[in-house]
Amino acid sequence: MPHTRSWWLPALLVWSIVIAMLSLRATDIWQGGLPGNDDMMRLQQVRDLIAGQGWYDVMQHRFDTPAGGNMHWSRIPDVFMAGIILLSEPVIGTANAEFLAMLLWPLTLLSLVMASLAVILRRLGASPVGAAAALVMFMLSTSIYQFWPGRIDHHGLGVTLVMIGLAAVLTPERPRISALLAALVVAMMLSVAIESLPYAAALVTAMGLVWIVRGEGERLRLMIFGGGLAGFALLAFLLDAPGPFLAARHACDAFGTGHVVALLTGGTLLAGLALMTAGLAGWKQRLAAGLGAGGLTVAAVLLTSPQCLGSPFAELSSTVQTQWLSTVGEARSALITWQEDPARIVTYYGFILAGLGSAVWAWRQARPEQRLGWGIVIMLIMLGALTTGWQIRAILFAHIFAAIPVGWVLGELFGRYRQTRSNEALLIFAAMLMLLSPAGWKIAGSRLFEPPARQTMAGTTCRLPDAYEALAALPTGRVMSPIDLGTSILVRTNHTIFAAPYHRNPDAIERSASLFMATPDRAQVMLEEIDADYLLYCRGLNQTKTYARLAPGGLSAALEAGNVPDWLSLAGPADTSEGVVQIYRTQRPDSLRMAGVDR
Repeated sequence: MPHTRSWWLPALLVWSIVIAMLSLRATDIWQGGLPGNDDMMRLQQVRDLIAGQGWYDVMQHRFDTPAGGNMHWSRIPDVFMAGIILLSEPVIGTANAEFLAMLLWPLTLLSLVMASLAVILRRLGASPVGAAAALVMFMLSTSIYQFWPGRIDHHGLGVTLVMIGLAAVLTPERPRISALLAALVVAMMLSVAIESLPYAAALVTAMGLVWIVRGEGERLRLMIFGGGLAGFALLAFLLDAPGPFLAARHACDAFGTGHVVALLTGGTLLAGLALMTAGLAGWKQRLAAGLGAGGLTVAAVLLTSPQCLGSPFAELSSTVQTQWLSTVGEARSALITWQEDPARIVTYYGFILAGLGSAVWAWRQARPEQRLGWGIVIMLIMLGALTTGWQIRAILFAHIFAAIPVGWVLGELFGRYRQTRSNEALLIFAAMLMLLSPAGWKIAGSRLFEPPARQTMAGTTCRLPDAYEALAALPTGRVMSPIDLGTSILVRTNHTIFAAPYHRNPDAIERSASLFMATPDRAQVMLEEIDADYLLYCRGLNQTKTYARLAPGGLSAALEAGNVPDWLSLAGPADTSEGVVQIYRTQRPDSLRMAGVDR
């Protein structure tokens, strides 16, 4: 394919349109709205870092639980956000600096993702139209949600790192740079979020496959890649939170000892195999050696962290899993999601299958030197499909993988139309555009199955910034709330919370759920036991409606029905409509007041 600047023009046009369209959503964050709980918690973590909280200290100190506000997040995303805020704050003020960071960070990641997609498509022999089509498919897929303005949690960064890594793997022309870049992003992927673990392993496997197939020509790249994995793993272990503290690193849901051992062992073995390439003349010998290195790496992980082979949620009690985890949509399996919302599964898996079929067709049509790359893409799509089956949140990876071959196929079909100018070629292109695109599968899912009733507007209005102005104006205290509203309180006020939706704090989750499901009299005693100053409630949340359904005689059921116990006194506007945040002061139980014990 000729290396001309004009090849990039269609992709650049699509990029411009996407950035312009998403920038229109800036008004949402200008008004203080953020897409989800994790985005609000990330903003609070960045604020705490800027205010002087230690680099290695990622605890949330206004999260009052029996074990403290235990968080395990990487500091890597905080660096970029804090940098934007610190640089712009002296000029435009704190609020505007935060707005700028929440706008620029996801759009910067989006630009890197789209650039990586274009590079990948070029390496795989796509036409300019094919690269542009892939960007359009990505824009129409569920993956694009991770790059909306305000989407500042770690998911977007995880996707970005995977795509940069894939582009590096497919770029053997620059062995030193591509090897170091691939090693860096693999280490960062594991440090930022363990949800990227399957794809980090896939990139390491892909680099090994390239060496197995090409042999001597990949020796230098494999050696640099292996050494880079070991070196960057040590750097992440030493420099990223929670730092070189073995007790804190004995974890499976974050970059722990087992993951460091895997990268150190695997990286060292890959570098060693590269040095032995001359003695491994045939691909069968290299395959056997590669499998041996993989086996030794797995054995090293088993010896150091055997507990990490299970689910990260296995230690949660059945109560927490029933009352909280089962209500978290992104943590559900594809099977459970199918039972509740089959139209959604048709949309999700329809595009995955379209991508897989397109990738197989592209592999068959590709030139011999490009087939290995298409094999790697096929592997990633299948891996994305499997992980989505386990937890539906993995769809954000699966869909961006699927966009690669779908764009390639659409580019080929459009090229045939341009050559023939026939109505038949145009009809084929139009039909495949509808059949392969996420939009087409979404229409098919809604036609085949009736979508379930979605959460009411209360799910959005309960989190709006204006809803917390009255609470922020009250004397600083300790606030009990439904689990899903804890982060809203953290980021909008100076109060301390008792619960938020983070699995490292199961006692807090269970305590909040149990309180709202307890009888009103028992709930009053429980609030007194934890010395809560306020109770915050918002009718209409799916979570609180679930509590009301599970415990018809509980506090949540009473509040959902508008029956406020007399021991709660309003500390804000008197409006119990759905979606309106209500703030109550708590009163001591009669037995304690009669004994002369009061606040």
